[in-house]
Amino acid sequence: MVPPELVDFVKNNLKSKMQKEGLTVETADYLTSLLQRYDAAEGGLPPDAILPPIPVPRDRTGPPTPAEFLVPAVILWDPLLQVPNLTELACPHEIHDSEICVLRAHTSNKNNYGRWKASRGTQDIPRALYCCDGNTLLVSRLYTCKKGHKIISHDPRLMENIPPSYQVPFYLLHRTGFTLEIATWVHSCVIAGMTFHEIEDVLLQRHRDAYEDRKCKFKAEVKAYLEKNPEDHTAIEKFPEFKTSQVPSLETTMSSIVHMFEGNEQFYIQRMSEWPAKRITAGYYFKVATTIGEKLETAGKWITHFKNIYTVMNEKGQVIAWKFTKEKDLNEVKDILTGLQQRFQKQGRQLEMILVPECCESREQFNEIFGIEIPVKFELTKAVHRVVRKIPAKRREENQLTKACVRDFALGLRFPTDRGEHRLETTPPPDVITENLDAFVDGWKDIIEGNERVLTLAAQRQINHLRTHVEAGCLSEIPASPGSENIDELHNILKPVLERKFLNADMALALISTLLYVWNERRANQLPKGALVRPISKYRGTLEVSGFTPSPERFGIVKVEDDDGNDVSSNANYSFDVLALQCLILDSFGGNKESEIQARGSENGLSEVALKKVIARASNLLSVWEILKTQAVHEVSINPRLMHLMACSLILFSRNECAIDDRSNHETRLNETLRYYQLMVFSEKKDTPEADGFFTAVSSGLNSILRSDLPETESVKQHLASIGYQTDEGSSLEENVSVLRQLISDEWVAGEEAYSKLLVSHMISFGRRSPGI
Repeated sequence: MVPPELVDFVKNNLKSKMQKEGLTVETADYLTSLLQRYDAAEGGLPPDAILPPIPVPRDRTGPPTPAEFLVPAVILWDPLLQVPNLTELACPHEIHDSEICVLRAHTSNKNNYGRWKASRGTQDIPRALYCCDGNTLLVSRLYTCKKGHKIISHDPRLMENIPPSYQVPFYLLHRTGFTLEIATWVHSCVIAGMTFHEIEDVLLQRHRDAYEDRKCKFKAEVKAYLEKNPEDHTAIEKFPEFKTSQVPSLETTMSSIVHMFEGNEQFYIQRMSEWPAKRITAGYYFKVATTIGEKLETAGKWITHFKNIYTVMNEKGQVIAWKFTKEKDLNEVKDILTGLQQRFQKQGRQLEMILVPECCESREQFNEIFGIEIPVKFELTKAVHRVVRKIPAKRREENQLTKACVRDFALGLRFPTDRGEHRLETTPPPDVITENLDAFVDGWKDIIEGNERVLTLAAQRQINHLRTHVEAGCLSEIPASPGSENIDELHNILKPVLERKFLNADMALALISTLLYVWNERRANQLPKGALVRPISKYRGTLEVSGFTPSPERFGIVKVEDDDGNDVSSNANYSFDVLALQCLILDSFGGNKESEIQARGSENGLSEVALKKVIARASNLLSVWEILKTQAVHEVSINPRLMHLMACSLILFSRNECAIDDRSNHETRLNETLRYYQLMVFSEKKDTPEADGFFTAVSSGLNSILRSDLPETESVKQHLASIGYQTDEGSSLEENVSVLRQLISDEWVAGEEAYSKLLVSHMISFGRRSPGI
């Protein structure tokens, strides 16, 4: 039996440590009492969030304090005692090697009370978890092995041993975390059709309501105290203001979806692979502003894996296949299109039509997959958009005359009798569409409002480009369907995800998969927003009871596997040759000779310890490869011990003395990448002034304007020609740079009074600073 005075000593010691780490006295008292209750109860307490009484009971002589009403809920985590059928946990420390050291609850040398922590350091302050109505503290048991290693019970290496069937009541992020309660609630909100911004607003309101409830109880308690103690004039502490920092962020809300997605990915795939189609609409319809990838911890930089999302929709608007891609290349999505064709064959269905934004360019590829008898047409939404985008957006939204022009153009792709808000008939034959477009252009081309044409010249040129598709029949015999309405509505649902600046690839997969599941279920039954949708867990339960064959299709992030089933879609997609492997082994043993390496190994090759060392070195070199991929390295020479990296196609850190057989191919790929970011390679000569880089950039920008089809291009070209700038194709870049430099120089000299104020010192001659000199 523990002496009472020792209990008081431990209680006070633990409480003082908690206070030192930032907890209030009231919270420290409450946690101490909970830990004593836990140790006193047979079998401990369940790992559910324990809600404190408001206010928490404590001995006090003065008026109530706000801290008594702000004590958070608590989760006590002790998996060895709380998780059924978990009899032991092994210490994960690497020093044990193959030896199994069983963990046990860590106790103090002076008493039998267990140690509880919430981090890997020495702090006793618990980790705060986000919950629906306020924060929850995670207080975890500290374990130790016979060699003295201390492991916190929520260490990820221990959490891996928790049976999948057990519902862990929390989920930890890098620094914070959230409870299972909020993850389940957010998932239900998404299933109900709420957007992430709506969920964020509701969470804010729930936290505000809980705060106001505690504040009201505090005021009532203060009022009761003052009525009982009218002679007490002690100052009453002010209740703190509501802090929005305690409300889960949008990032945390999205992370909870990832938690619910884990373990159900196969069933999201299975459900999508069941949807049929008579007609499909395929393309890059959703603009991805975010960069989808991962943060490379070793380099501290973001690595982008995907930039686009390709979707395939059926005639109901359901997304029946989708994939993240690096480039807008049909070859990257050939796998999911082939999977669709195999699905339709198993379903015994024949596809009737394919609608795509690049009909003539991609017809051959689609016919190769789905059959030459399937017509490939121009998707009407994209056809209309190509013309409408040439009219300034502000005028389209605000000017009634421009709105009428846009509507008349859309009607030109219909029969004259089909003029309702929504198209009801199939699109007319080519001769009817041509006649409609002729009448449309004749009626609008000369209408001018203000100083601008309503139907711009650029839009008229785009209509002429469209006539080629009209004559080929790409816009004819297309059945009526709510294509643009589906795309716009789905875009609004995906918008909070696709418009984020950075998004982890795993999170992107979970979020998009969940949102598309809800979208498809609603489109299948034409459910209104707010109507109940079958949760994925119920669908999973039905399949597990009845039995099913997992679908071979894959969506979102499709990994490429070799013949042995190994994932080969790694960022470092290169192979080792014999020399590379030798270099790697030599590097692992600090340059030791081959004979010394063989002496350390077994008769048949490397020992297990040696093999682990080689693998560890390979992992380190992979990290080096990732770092080099993110930046241009100018000062590092080629090291023979890094020969295995030579398979990387990276012109950015290649040396002039390196022999590269396909240098032109590397340079072409580099230029294509730079053009994507509106950049170009400029070969700098030794005698070129440093400032020429600026004038080269200006000239490049002017040339891009001259190559565009903007209405103002002709007037810009005339003005540039009048000042001596060469506007013809193939004009000399050096001469144009010289013209720009001279223009700036003349302006500088002519406006000495105005520009002399820019000089930072009166000792600098204005004339000598002229760019011409």
